[in-house]
Amino acid sequence: MIVSLCKRFHVDETLALDLVRHTRVHEKLVWLHLLLHQRAPSRIHLARLRQIADARNQFMHYKWRPEPEPRIDYKPQFNSAERVVIYLQRFQNKHLFYGQRSKLRL
Repeated sequence: MIVSLCKRFHVDETLALDLVRHTRVHEKLVWLHLLLHQRAPSRIHLARLRQIADARNQFMHYKWRPEPEPRIDYKPQFNSAERVVIYLQRFQNKHLFYGQRSKLRL
């Protein structure tokens, strides 16, 4: 979304890619929200997005720890992640596709 919006605003592609590479995922959401809504996103969405990013980074960078017994129930995190994905898809449809996503052939 950031690269697409930067292209619309005639921002150099290198600068757009630097923005994508050097900002954390929740910071990107804040940046997009401020640009497109003139207000910050909800704290709930930011907190959920941070939790998802932290879990992903722990796994990808081998910082996770083996589960203690008994096993941890991850269902709440999965449900939270699904809500964030739905929110981001709606945000993308509204601001990137201008509500016309259903007419696009992807």
